[in-house]
Amino acid sequence: MIEKEKTTSLLMELFRDKTQKQLIINKLNNDKESFKAFLSFSLLSNEPLAWRAAWVLRSCLTKNDERISAEAIRITKAIRGKEDGHQRELIKNLELIELEESFEGFLFDECMSIWENLSKKPSTRITAFKAMHRIAKKYPELEHDLELLTEEHYTESLTPGVAATLRILLKK
Repeated sequence: MIEKEKTTSLLMELFRDKTQKQLIINKLNNDKESFKAFLSFSLLSNEPLAWRAAWVLRSCLTKNDERISAEAIRITKAIRGKEDGHQRELIKNLELIELEESFEGFLFDECMSIWENLSKKPSTRITAFKAMHRIAKKYPELEHDLELLTEEHYTESLTPGVAATLRILLKK
């Protein structure tokens, strides 16, 4: 409970003063227990600031960061049921690591559910699509699924910027 309170306190400080972000990042990078507490907090559904914790964590991570690799399945499972922005930040945290094959299938399915939900925010949907695209590059048999998911029915509700991002992604 104390770790949750400390995490909440750090996040509230960040809301009051955005210049605190780098100080918080430094603390998380230098203190394993604080990093773990922030990560656990970021996976909670019932905390209004949990999405912000996931956002801050993204700034702490490096490519193939072992601190997050070890938690990949927890992060992947936590995506379901979160608010749009929270889902987006959790998916972004997974972009930096190589997922185990068994996690990729689960992430692909979660992201497909997000993409197919036309009431989701376009920024969350495109983040989910990017994750699916990344996985499909490794498994060419999934490319046909992605093509079906780019039909007008799925893309007409996208903002112009997100639609442009999708077109660029599909050209690659």
